[in-house]
Amino acid sequence: MKPKQQTPEQIQLQKYVDGGAYHWRLDERILVSFKQSTIYRRVYSKITELNPKRIADVGCGDGYFTSVLLQNFWDVVGVDYSYLPLSFAKLKLNGRMLVQGDAKNLPFKPESFDLVCCVETLEHNNLKNIPEIIKQIHQSLKEGGRLILTVPSVNIPLSKQHYSHFSKKSLESQLRVFSNVDIEGICCYETMMFDFFFRSVSNKLWQFSRLRTFLCNQVYNRFYANCKPEEASSLMALCQK
Repeated sequence: MKPKQQTPEQIQLQKYVDGGAYHWRLDERILVSFKQSTIYRRVYSKITELNPKRIADVGCGDGYFTSVLLQNFWDVVGVDYSYLPLSFAKLKLNGRMLVQGDAKNLPFKPESFDLVCCVETLEHNNLKNIPEIIKQIHQSLKEGGRLILTVPSVNIPLSKQHYSHFSKKSLESQLRVFSNVDIEGICCYETMMFDFFFRSVSNKLWQFSRLRTFLCNQVYNRFYANCKPEEASSLMALCQK
């Protein structure tokens, strides 16, 4: 008898079982962590530009990005449906404003937030549930409030813990409830030469810090970090209610 296939949610939860609060261990000497941190920096930069008063981090997981937001914003609420990653978040953040809740039924009153961020979260949800998640986020925002959302692009292979990746068109179709939607590309996916040089100068075995800094600041950030949605490995949607 074949073992029952795990769902993407179960596979994602197993990552927390095996690795604990793994987002807190991002090591930018490693290429995949560097690119993940690039996404966080882009979202954080957009949020600081908008300077909202009250923020919800929907799909906060182990609370790493919530902690980043709390460095500059005092009214931040992290919410996640899964008890295990949320328990890690509570340990890391001393229980500060963390709520267990389903994104399909957010435990907030309408018009509670100036901004909602949803970083690398939608892909972990079945496509049939996404319209209700977007509806719930929309309802939780004040009039004129903003949603900043990131998802993996269809340009990269679908991983086992994801239900779907998105194109600019498919993401726009999920966000029609918003009055204004702008989609940008993050992290160009065609970076074979950069990836080779990065791994040559920065890995777990050795570090050439100056060369790595040059590659990151003068090469990647200038030529690869920002790109057209059609060329990206991740998409960022900037939405206004």
